[in-house]
Amino acid sequence: MRREGEWNGKQLILASVVHDVQNGGDPTKFRSTTLPGFTYRSQWWVTHGELGAFPGRGMHGQLLYVAPKAEMVVARFASHPVAGSSGNSPITLPQMLELGWTLSG
Repeated sequence: MRREGEWNGKQLILASVVHDVQNGGDPTKFRSTTLPGFTYRSQWWVTHGELGAFPGRGMHGQLLYVAPKAEMVVARFASHPVAGSSGNSPITLPQMLELGWTLSG
């Protein structure tokens, strides 16, 4: 997803599919009430921020944070006692953004 579907010279996922995800959903229909500025598209939450990040958020705090402009992917494995991500997203998502800024320099 970070490399527009390409890996080792092979197109594994159509670039058009990745771009569709990166564009996010219709903000009037898929705006997050807990993640300001984010929209939802095809199982991904799109930040619409400067790093072009789109996290996949799982149950119990699991997270796959893809930030193409920082050339960064972070997999967070977790077993938070609360199934939803609302308890840890206010801490984890700013940390991911800061890490992306640091890497992109």
